Amino acid sequence: MRRPQHCRCCGCADVRGCEGRAKPQLGFDFAKRPAGRFRASPEGGAREGWQRPVDLTALNLHPLLEVASRYVGRFGPSLGLPSRLWCRDFVNFVLAKNGTPPGNHSRRAIDALRLGSRVRDPRPGDLAVMRNHVTIFARFKTGQVIGLGGNQGRRVKLSSYSAARVVGFVRVL
Repeated sequence: MRRPQHCRCCGCADVRGCEGRAKPQLGFDFAKRPAGRFRASPEGGAREGWQRPVDLTALNLHPLLEVASRYVGRFGPSLGLPSRLWCRDFVNFVLAKNGTPPGNHSRRAIDALRLGSRVRDPRPGDLAVMRNHVTIFARFKTGQVIGLGGNQGRRVKLSSYSAARVVGFVRVL
């Protein structure tokens, strides 16, 4: 089976290399090239594959998402945050960069439920709080919550979580 060819600099479809002319994209791991990515197949085992990057311009729906998207791909220590268990630290960091007081300075994800008012119908920019994780809600997708946050694969990135894991949604702004 022949592997799909992608640009070496950003993962776009231009096999000659766009030299960064393509729009910035979210979800592409610059440390690993697309040809080396594997994902599990439904039958079990691994099969060759590559997940298409997500366009960052869709995240400019809310000030918190816009601020958080500036740090996509960064690790906690590169932002002055701890190297372990830093999802809540990243939320506090984004709130501070946006000029919003963090409310409480707890590092526990579940304590993010007290950062604002709880809502039933979340909008982009609300916090999706899970028992051991917190992320900035971007959208729903087939029973999944898509969120942009820190310590998601040990870096800032867009990730999906089962909606059943979410304890509550909090509107900070």
